Amino acid sequence: MNHTQILQLLRSGIWTDLGLFFVDIETEEERPELPFVSRKFTSPYIHQPVSVTRTGDGDAMTSKQSSQPKMTLSLTVYAESRDEALALCMKVKEWFTFVGEEYLASQDIVVVRAENVQDRTILLETDYEYRCGFDVVLRVTHEMTRTDDFAETIGLNE
Repeated sequence: MNHTQILQLLRSGIWTDLGLFFVDIETEEERPELPFVSRKFTSPYIHQPVSVTRTGDGDAMTSKQSSQPKMTLSLTVYAESRDEALALCMKVKEWFTFVGEEYLASQDIVVVRAENVQDRTILLETDYEYRCGFDVVLRVTHEMTRTDDFAETIGLNE
């Protein structure tokens, strides 16, 4: 599963269950109306041990490499007030840790952990931009398969 597919699944689940837009804030696109959730992969691939299995049928050998890499996704809720940002951020965190857990598991996405909620409010010249957020560590399954034909004869140069 690639990052685009993961984000589409998250966007769909969060919109369906919470009614919040789930957007990439680091683009030239216009921001949606408040409230909304921004996301960014801060660690898009955290290597984990791999396993390799090989099977042969007489004509070819199939090798399959499997791993369960982790990734860290930073989520920030933008809202009209600090209280609204915190309340919605808690709902998003609860979605990852409980409400949406079964939905994610059905898509082979495991929530390893959700970090502490932080106040990410900033001052923009004269107005505050109210934000609260947290990081979530996800694990997915990644598999690659390769088939190699067995050589029927070997020629030797003398």
